[in-house]
Amino acid sequence: MKNNDESSKKDFQRAKDLFKDRLDTSLYFDSQTSEKAKKKVLDTIRLGESNLTFLIGAPGSGKTYLVKIVNQVLKEQIVSIVIDNPFFTETRLMHTLLKAINRNDINPSDTQRVQDIFRGIRHTIFIDEAQLLNLKQIELIRILSDTKVFNFVLVMHQKESADILKKPHFKTRTKTIINIGMLKEKEVLRYIHKTLLSFSSTQEFTSYFEEDIVKEIFKHTHGNFRTLKAFVHTLLELLDYSYANSLTKYEKINSCMLTMSAIDLGLIYE
Repeated sequence: MKNNDESSKKDFQRAKDLFKDRLDTSLYFDSQTSEKAKKKVLDTIRLGESNLTFLIGAPGSGKTYLVKIVNQVLKEQIVSIVIDNPFFTETRLMHTLLKAINRNDINPSDTQRVQDIFRGIRHTIFIDEAQLLNLKQIELIRILSDTKVFNFVLVMHQKESADILKKPHFKTRTKTIINIGMLKEKEVLRYIHKTLLSFSSTQEFTSYFEEDIVKEIFKHTHGNFRTLKAFVHTLLELLDYSYANSLTKYEKINSCMLTMSAIDLGLIYE
């Protein structure tokens, strides 16, 4: 029987931390869909193709993560603003824009003045969770984008986007629509291995995620980035517990552990 200390020799904690649901841009994964969306967003902004861009994807597809990555790139070239909370008034929005360019001397209630200032500034404004915008906010964005001064990227869930895009505020407007999809099955194995290879102390964990295991993980997660991370995190929790308690039957990922993880995450039911 193994000594319980063997679990501590394996860096389970760091391995699990790699799959926590957090926005760590250093762990960006260059999937086909995210790279395509990233390039399209950057090209649209850099070339000034549209004052109104929609980045659309299902919950957990990595939209917010992609925005953080794109924002990092853009901030070195232009003024890039990310609004995480879509609950704002016109004055509050103007205040946010002015703060981004260090112009605290301007009254944020003077929208025309803010517009005049931004006319000569290359910029983009990301609004995350844009499906939560109310009609008044949607009309405000429509008016501001129509000035050809303010450039918006509205990041929203795929399901709600269909209704929002049909609204008269946007239906007839020139706009760019960019979709971000799910990970492909072959990418899931690459993502798990690439992430675990990030640190020398977690590289050994790649051996637990063989091709047949990853295929089963994909069946449960369907390539949803957020769900995939949660699934791998749960499997590592089970492995950690098994090693710590000398449960030799569960010191390698098997169908039982895959099922337990799926049940724990509500992906299947007992």
